[in-house]
Amino acid sequence: MTVTLKDGREFFRQIDIAPGFPGNPLTNVEQEARFHDCITYAKKPLRKENVERIVESVVHIDHLSDVRTLIPLLLP
Repeated sequence: MTVTLKDGREFFRQIDIAPGFPGNPLTNVEQEARFHDCITYAKKPLRKENVERIVESVVHIDHLSDVRTLIPLLLP
C-alpha cells in the first residue's frame, strides 16, 4: 500500500503474507485480541466470565482433562 500525504510525501508498506497465515503467525497476544474482536460480532454475546474462562482454558489447553469442557462456555 502506498499512502500519499497532502505535502506529496509517500509511504509504502507491503506485507507478503497476511498476519495469522502460515509464515506469518500471530503472537499469543494478537491471537487473544483477535478472539475478543470476533466475539463482539456474535449474535448473542457471551458472558464476560465465559470469555475469560475460554481464554484461560486455551492458554493452558494441555492441562485440560477434556477439551469438551469448552463447549458450554461457547454458548450464550
